[in-house]
Amino acid sequence: MNRSITALHLGAIGVTGWAALASGNHDSVPWTIAFAGASLSPVIALVRETSLADERWLRRQAATELRRRDTVDWEQIQRACCPTGWATRGTAHDSATCNQHRSAA
Repeated sequence: MNRSITALHLGAIGVTGWAALASGNHDSVPWTIAFAGASLSPVIALVRETSLADERWLRRQAATELRRRDTVDWEQIQRACCPTGWATRGTAHDSATCNQHRSAA
């Protein structure tokens, strides 16, 4: 998660918490309740941002793993297959000239 966003949330928690304590010391119950409630909003936002950052990290890890798994060694296909198979990136094969078919026979 971005450190500046975290600092902003922590600053907002501190300011609204301080305002709640200051208004409580001056016997202003409605303002104390309002500031105490307002200090919960940055806490909720901080927890949400942290969970979203974790989710983004997991998605990046999954995408990296998928890219790693889907990597094809095209040079190996070129050595093992026919020119048609190479030109179409393995989607079509010329059964008359394909190395795989000739070696299997």
